[in-house]
Amino acid sequence: MTQDQRSDNFCENFPGNSSENFPEFPERISNNPDGGNDQNPRELPLSIGSQPSRTVSADPYIVEGTIPCFFHESPSKHDFSGWITRHRIGNRKVTRSLSLSQYRDAERAWYHAVKLDLPLNRFISIKPASANIDPLDPDQRVKLWQRYLNKLSEFVSYHQFPLAYLWTRESKRNTGHDEHLHVLMHVPQHLTRRFNKVVRGWSDDANEIDVRASSYYSKRNSRGAPENVLTYITKNCPEASRNLGRTTKLGGPIFGKRAGMSTNLTAKAIAKYEVKGRLRRELGLATVVHGEDIAPLREANSNRSLARAI
Repeated sequence: MTQDQRSDNFCENFPGNSSENFPEFPERISNNPDGGNDQNPRELPLSIGSQPSRTVSADPYIVEGTIPCFFHESPSKHDFSGWITRHRIGNRKVTRSLSLSQYRDAERAWYHAVKLDLPLNRFISIKPASANIDPLDPDQRVKLWQRYLNKLSEFVSYHQFPLAYLWTRESKRNTGHDEHLHVLMHVPQHLTRRFNKVVRGWSDDANEIDVRASSYYSKRNSRGAPENVLTYITKNCPEASRNLGRTTKLGGPIFGKRAGMSTNLTAKAIAKYEVKGRLRRELGLATVVHGEDIAPLREANSNRSLARAI
């Protein structure tokens, strides 16, 4: 069975809450010896590790070499000593779990993406090796994840399709070790193979980045509540377990935002969408949906919502 076939069976073989291990992907890409730096818009960015960057082809999303992972930032101005036991550092919080409102926002965003004709059909998990992620201070971790999210946005902008994603961060309970990132994202079907190859190429460790297909398939847990890819990435929400019967696995401290989404999936965007929908129905106007066909509009900025659905 090929990797893509295994990906298509993702939900039927959904990973259990007791394990964060990712499968090995045997396909690797030969090293490109040319050097470069991540300030060049025609080069892929870097995460963490110790090797120099690798240059890619003139098309920045055709990967010609394995991109080694390394990350270096100057020390933060904040004192992060004992940060895992603190509740706030500067103007940012240190949280131990998702709140119920965060869970509900993520759930609404996940379903709203379907209404925009932008189903979140890719599941990306980025889990750097402990030796690389654990020494980073909390501020460096925030910058690392932002760089990954920026690269996903750049792929969207380059290929000119609407940006739609939601993400969560997790770490080990009490220690904050092994912090990692989960992302659910929309990618047009004709670009999924290329997307998988590009994102896996951002690391030279086959176990660090897992990219696979995702669907809206759900099953029921012992309490009758749904279990799906969304409940998996939001499993560290004790309130959802108490109030909604969701399966929970407690996690560790996270500095800064624990979850987020693209602007077209926020609560504000959803409310605006619903108001416009009511007005159109009352006025008897046709429903207009721009999904993958929005590409001809050539919206250059992928950091804002490109989907316009009424």
